[in-house]
Amino acid sequence: DGSSNVKVEINSGVIRNTQSDSAINIREGAVVNITGGEIIASGNEAIFINSYGVSPKLNISGGTLTSGDWTIYASQGADVTISGDAVLTTTGHTGSIFMDGSTYYPSTLKIEGGTIEGDYVAVDVEGYSQVTMTGGSITTERSSAMELSENATAEISGGTFTGGGTGKTALSGSKEQVTVTGGTFSSSVDSYIPTGAALTQDDNGTIVPNHAVNAVASVNGIGYN
Repeated sequence: DGSSNVKVEINSGVIRNTQSDSAINIREGAVVNITGGEIIASGNEAIFINSYGVSPKLNISGGTLTSGDWTIYASQGADVTISGDAVLTTTGHTGSIFMDGSTYYPSTLKIEGGTIEGDYVAVDVEGYSQVTMTGGSITTERSSAMELSENATAEISGGTFTGGGTGKTALSGSKEQVTVTGGTFSSSVDSYIPTGAALTQDDNGTIVPNHAVNAVASVNGIGYN
C-alpha cells in the first residue's frame, strides 16, 4: 500500500481486501506484474493507481481481478497493459477500468488480450488518456463498452466490443478521438474508420477490407483510396 519505486510479481494465490479499500495501491515508480492468482476487493477497487511523478506500470497477463467498484482505477500517470487470459470484472454498478490523466501526468492503456467486463461503461477513458487496443474483449450490460471524454484518444485495430442496453453501443466518443481499423463491434462504428480507408463493417460487426474500393496506397497495412 503506497510503496514507491518497487517491483511486485504476482503469479498465484489470493489477495483479498475485506474492508472498504483497494486490494493493491500503486504509486509512482512501482512496477506490478500479474500473471495469475486472484485479486479481490469486494467493497472498492481491486487496484488503485495514483502517481504525480514517475509513471507506475501495471502489466496483467493472467489471473482474475474482481471488485465491488472499478476493477482498475487509474487517476494519474499510469501505464497499464492487459493481455493474455486475464479476466477483469466488477460486482458493483460501475465499469471495469477507469483511466484519467492530466497534461503533465497522462495515462496509457494497452489492451492486447484478456476479458474485461463491466456493469455500466466497461472502460471509461477520461482526461489526457491514450488507449491502444489490438485484441481481447470488452463487454458491458447497460451502457457503452468503451467511452471516451474530454481529451482522451483511442486507436483500435482489433478486439471485440459488446455494448449493453437497447442501443448495444460499442464505442462512445467523437470521431476526432477514436480511430478504428479493425475489430468486431455490437453497433456501427463507421464514423470512426479513417476517411478514405478501404474498410467497411460487415453484417457481423467486423471491420473488413472493402473490396468494392480499389486502394491506391497502403499505410500500416490499411489500404486507402
